[in-house]
Amino acid sequence: MCMVPNDFHFTDNLIALVREGLIPEEMLDNPVRRILRLKHRLGLFEQPMPDPSLIDEIGREDANALSLQAARESLVLLKNNGILPLSQKGKILLTGPGCHSLAALHGSWSYTWQGADEKAYPPSLDTILEAFNAGHGRDNVLWARGAQWDGSTDFDYAIRKAQNADAVVCVLAEEPSTETPGNISDLAMPQNQLRLVRSLATGKPLILVLLENRPRLITEVAGLCHAIIYAGQPGPHGGAALYELLTGRLNPSGRLPFTYPRSPHNLLPYDHKHSDTIGRDAETPGFHPLYAFGHGLSFTSFEYDNLKVPAAPLAQTDRLAISVEVTNTGQRRGIETIHLYVRDLFASVTPPVKRLRAFTRAELGPGERRTIKIELPISDLAFFGPENYPIVEPGEFEVMIGNQTARIAVE
Repeated sequence: MCMVPNDFHFTDNLIALVREGLIPEEMLDNPVRRILRLKHRLGLFEQPMPDPSLIDEIGREDANALSLQAARESLVLLKNNGILPLSQKGKILLTGPGCHSLAALHGSWSYTWQGADEKAYPPSLDTILEAFNAGHGRDNVLWARGAQWDGSTDFDYAIRKAQNADAVVCVLAEEPSTETPGNISDLAMPQNQLRLVRSLATGKPLILVLLENRPRLITEVAGLCHAIIYAGQPGPHGGAALYELLTGRLNPSGRLPFTYPRSPHNLLPYDHKHSDTIGRDAETPGFHPLYAFGHGLSFTSFEYDNLKVPAAPLAQTDRLAISVEVTNTGQRRGIETIHLYVRDLFASVTPPVKRLRAFTRAELGPGERRTIKIELPISDLAFFGPENYPIVEPGEFEVMIGNQTARIAVE
């Protein structure tokens, strides 16, 4: 398959190879036939171009509302030393390469392949700076570039601006990219951006926002920040969603979809082997991420209890029914994501310490308590065995939800 749209070297060379007899023409017949059949089923021979009237579907009000909601749910509050939410009246300094960039919000495969061309984005979209101006008032929002993708810096100006702010929001961002142009040899966030954070760590509330398509290392500055938000690349309404979170209009509910590493040579996933948890010494620990897979804070708190699992052994054709009590013990309504992990205690292939087998979400008001039920087939406990195909071996399994654990047996 060739995915390059404007370069015909692949097709020209393929035709030449067929004519030279190096590739049999029959070898191409089957894949071409599959493509033509699919086009026929899709009606592309009768209507090869899109219906022009469908252009009115782009940018509809309900589509924008859904995009905003997706951005809200994607934001992950990694750290909060009680500084968030911010006052809706104080002055905020925005600084860093991500605060006035649509490319940083969208990333690659958006309006262009790499996503880095600012001119390609519609002028109607708001950067984070513009969204904060609209929500917080232009007079209450200060801005300093601080550091840019080209390596340039202006720390002195950012520090002077910070003196007049009640809180500093530092928006670090990696330049959008994908495929080979996005390959890097160092996961660390660029040094000029890390130096910007250090220069702004003067005691005022310092909130770090991360716009990135992978976990760029921030360990050396994480301890300097009062709050950290992983925003990924939240799209056209990411700025509005971030403003809602910082000022408390949004109670965050996002969870990390990967393990955020602490160091460049410790990239273990959450479902590692038990032996990977053991380090050489205190200075060289085993599995020790900066933030764990599934981590995410809220402006309220939740407690788990009364985990119930079947007492009798289960057959491999059965379904596993689990229930647990979840209580909102805080003062705000919030959404909790309930993760169901399972650990195989003994297996013919070294089992991971845990694997996420199911999850669900529950929205609870202050003091509200709810029984959450999760059901999954025993086949979901399968792993790839010595013969390299999925199997479920009889034995004991540990079920984990929050701080609750219980054991089940499979025959």
